[in-house]
Amino acid sequence: MIESLIKFGKLNFAITELQLFYQDLSHVLGNSPSRSSKPSTSRMLEGFEYKPMVYSSYVITLVFMFHLQVLNLCLLKASTASSTKVVFPSGQEMMRFLSKGSSFNKWFGALPKDTVPRFAKLTSTCLFKLSMYTKTVLKLCYKLMSLQYLAYTSEVSDELIGVCTKIFRTMSSTNASVVYKYTSPTLLNVCESFKINDIPLTKLIRLIESYGSIAPIKEKSIWNAYKEELSDDNSDNIENLLEGLDIKSTKNMDSLIQLFESCQSWNLLGDVHFCASVAKTVKTLDLRDTRSQKFASAFLDFVNNASDENVDFGTKVFSVLDMFTIKIKSLDPIQHTEFCYSSLNSMFTILRTKSQPKRLRNFSNLAFHFGGLLLTSSVDQSLRFWMACVNFEYNVMLQAGDDEKHQCFQFLKTNVYLL
Repeated sequence: MIESLIKFGKLNFAITELQLFYQDLSHVLGNSPSRSSKPSTSRMLEGFEYKPMVYSSYVITLVFMFHLQVLNLCLLKASTASSTKVVFPSGQEMMRFLSKGSSFNKWFGALPKDTVPRFAKLTSTCLFKLSMYTKTVLKLCYKLMSLQYLAYTSEVSDELIGVCTKIFRTMSSTNASVVYKYTSPTLLNVCESFKINDIPLTKLIRLIESYGSIAPIKEKSIWNAYKEELSDDNSDNIENLLEGLDIKSTKNMDSLIQLFESCQSWNLLGDVHFCASVAKTVKTLDLRDTRSQKFASAFLDFVNNASDENVDFGTKVFSVLDMFTIKIKSLDPIQHTEFCYSSLNSMFTILRTKSQPKRLRNFSNLAFHFGGLLLTSSVDQSLRFWMACVNFEYNVMLQAGDDEKHQCFQFLKTNVYLL
């Protein structure tokens, strides 16, 4: 009945019914409130104290349903212009009543396991909807809480994580300290719920890094610990995924891409077994496919980041880059312009300090070749590749011996003349 009243927007009737429900539950739980005293919405949202190992599964489920209906009542008030003399909880009260250690949270944690996904989904949906009716820092709090409960279902949304990240960056750009103060505890709860439900924290890497970047000095260690944990976990997860990777499996490829994007275990590049696994994967890629291109870009970025950290990786990495070069050479630059351009530049950046003039020359020749093919469709793109060719060739010339410099100079002069 209460659910129907809320569904059809009957705010005052729903409040009355929930007050009666509260009084009935009080008797069930051993409390004896006066029938004449009506609990406030704040008191109802604060709920009942949870006492471990006292209540039956039925009672636990019933009490949590009450808490959830009060939360839905708050959503109804936020989403409608219904008039009522009843005072509703403030934003800070809402956060306190829903925080870790609150009655709401404790009753949820005591739910029978088979009911958890359903109630988690209902709670997540309600919190997400609440976020739509505020423009304050509460918007981010509600969305993060929605993500926290969503972790107990099988429906964790990368899109919601992306939205949270975007909102955080927008809000923190104007008042970082306030955003951090009021939302960082909630993100830590999200991390905990991910770990409880065996969801990779790699999905949260951008949020963790963003919060770590604005955290007070005394709290930096919290976020650094998560980043170190991610780095250690990623190296194992990457190797495990590569070991039996089926590139036709969208889920596995997406997981591998995410792991490469967040991994900082640069020592993997010196591991012969790891490089052999990557080479085996690259050999089966079809770079005309978007997901394969994302994998290639993620791996090249990983190697590039290792180069920035002055990691001395083995020659096996060069062999993997050779495989990418061969596959990119067979692509049509008109259809895959951006991927071809970014990949050549990434590989050039990786190798320009590694004394590999022959490989740099391959990139130069390929950029020149692609520029010619693009001339019929886009002069601007053609020039873009030819300018890259000149840049590559200039670096080849700097690394060449005296006998080769004249040849490099003539090639460079020819390219500049064509431009």
